[in-house]
Amino acid sequence: MKIDENLLLDKLCQSVKRYIELAIKEYGSYMKPEQLELLNNLKESNDIVRFNNDKTVSFFCMNDYIKIPRYAVGILKKLKWIPGFGANKKHKCYKDGEILNNTTYLGYLKHVIIAGLNYEQFCEESLPHEVIHLCGSGGWDPFREGLTELKARMLSIKYNLPLSRCGYNKEVAIVSAVQDILGEDLMSKIAFTPNEFEVMSFVVDKYGADVFEKLVQIRSKMRVVCSYKNVHSNGILSPIKKILSYDKLDYSEVWPIIEELKQEVEKNQYKTDLKYDGIMDYIRSKEQTTEIEIEDNKENIKSQR
Repeated sequence: MKIDENLLLDKLCQSVKRYIELAIKEYGSYMKPEQLELLNNLKESNDIVRFNNDKTVSFFCMNDYIKIPRYAVGILKKLKWIPGFGANKKHKCYKDGEILNNTTYLGYLKHVIIAGLNYEQFCEESLPHEVIHLCGSGGWDPFREGLTELKARMLSIKYNLPLSRCGYNKEVAIVSAVQDILGEDLMSKIAFTPNEFEVMSFVVDKYGADVFEKLVQIRSKMRVVCSYKNVHSNGILSPIKKILSYDKLDYSEVWPIIEELKQEVEKNQYKTDLKYDGIMDYIRSKEQTTEIEIEDNKENIKSQR
């Protein structure tokens, strides 16, 4: 069945506008003023979603629009001939409310077949992630892609958006662990701050230089493991190549650094508590001194009388 491309683009455009509004509602306080201005302008545009004519099944976010893969139309038509296509229209790769899951890209391909996704549904399941990119999160970096997907999942769970929650599962697990250590507020600041010097200032101001150094080590190790140029590919076999490339990614050396990050934060928190206690002791001592001075003054006044 041939799709009406203009109608489809219009429907997806309306979805993107809605997701932008929700993203601003949830994360707007962390976004840069110029980014918010761009997003508000995009809400008036009818050209936010465009076709990508490359032979890829991947989605890409540009500065002010999202590219959807026209090539996937043909791929989906071929998948329809597989026995069991559309056997369970309500099939999902996750449990309700679940941030983390173990679904791989192979699992997602199975989901597409079992749920019998049409092209519109296939696109809808990726749009919330791309909208977070539109809101200013960076890309082509495994840590930032994981952070983008984490924020997209959190948004999708809260507002029941049709995100597949299959993308970047290994990266999401890492970033989620880091968020548990550094806190959601700081990680939201990092997510929507493309300037790495500002990111450094956020982390150093709250936890100190040693914690920031561990965060840099985590991100560097992830980049050594993964280059998305090797994961994304073109052609009829691109879904299979993507599955095989992603399955080979091994982030096992990152997890010990995350444990070190946790220890550094705990040490820093201990120092902060000591500093706070010291300040409070000083304040109490000054209060006592002031009270003594007041009493002494009273006695002096009495004696002078």
